[in-house]
Amino acid sequence: NSTTHNMTNVYSADKPSSGWTRHAVAIGSQRGATVILEAELGSGTFGHMAIDDVVFHNCALFESVPGTCNFEHGSCGYKEFIVNDDFNWQLQQGPTPSYYTGPDADHTYGNASGHYYYTEASAPRVNGDVATLNSPWFVSQDSQCIFPLFCHMKLGSGDTDTELVV
Repeated sequence: NSTTHNMTNVYSADKPSSGWTRHAVAIGSQRGATVILEAELGSGTFGHMAIDDVVFHNCALFESVPGTCNFEHGSCGYKEFIVNDDFNWQLQQGPTPSYYTGPDADHTYGNASGHYYYTEASAPRVNGDVATLNSPWFVSQDSQCIFPLFCHMKLGSGDTDTELVV
């Protein structure tokens, strides 16, 4: 899936961490593009990926959406990609409804009142399933355009290949 795009692995099973961690992806100059957030499930039985506090830094958006989004007022123009997509990113407030599939709180507020996007990794999800979320369209004439975001990942037992690529 990610091999058809110029994508960067920002989070994977071989470098997990507990809690929210900041990652930044260099985008550079773009005539018109969208950031694709692609979560691919690995071999574990439980787990999740979540994102919050996304930013377009030194980039210009085409749509009238904020360059900084903490998802407290909705999706900010981020949309599900439904072609070649096996499951969904979900906008969530507070803990996720099923055990061990999401953070207990968002990154922005650090409590259950905040919002974030996450992928539900419980059955019927299987190894190799992909969930894709697209950013709003943007253009950048600045080679310093970057996309920082906060990620949260929990891995299930035996998971060795879950990843988030941007």
